[in-house]
Amino acid sequence: MLRIGAYVFSTFILPMAQAVSAIVGAKCLCIYALPESKLVAYYEKLGFSRLPFAQEVFVHDRIKPYYDKDCIFMYQLL
Repeated sequence: MLRIGAYVFSTFILPMAQAVSAIVGAKCLCIYALPESKLVAYYEKLGFSRLPFAQEVFVHDRIKPYYDKDCIFMYQLL
């Protein structure tokens, strides 16, 4: 049995992102996770991945919004 967050993600958000991907050609879904190991592990169970360290530093230095300063970039291929 899925918990409510995983259920909403797998039943509504992911199918909608996949439908949008088919129309506009998006290749991945990106999030900024709070830097808590349990939360990162939860997102990994939902299919999100982290970048290799050097690429993560590049993202954090160049394109991460300031308000997500301490968050961890994660992505899921669609």
